[in-house]
Parts: sequence; C-alpha cells; structure tokens
Amino acid sequence: NSYMKKNAEKLAVLFCTMLKEPYHHLNVLINAPLKNKKEQKEHVEFVVNVFLNGINGSKA
Repeated sequence: NSYMKKNAEKLAVLFCTMLKEPYHHLNVLINAPLKNKKEQKEHVEFVVNVFLNGINGSKA
C-alpha cells in the first residue's frame, strides 16, 4: 500500500532498532552480559509479532 511505500525506510529503521535495543546499548555502554539464545529468540519473536500485528493484535 502507499503508506508502506512512503514510509518503508522509517519502518525498516524502526524494526531494526526494536530488534537490537535495549540490549545493544546496555552491552556497549555498561558491558552488560549478552542475552542467551533462548532470550534472544523470545525477544525477536516478540518484536516481529508486535511489528506485524500491532499491540492490540499481538499474540499473548
């Protein structure tokens, strides 16, 4: 749709930021430990679900 075309770059940046934060800054700024694979997977699944379905359409 036209909204997606008009805002594709902004949406891509937003999605990538949602994926890496807050863990990237915590690790870089205060050397916080990295999340384990399970925690990373859960975070990615959460972000993808929210990004694709919105807050109200998110799966519990």
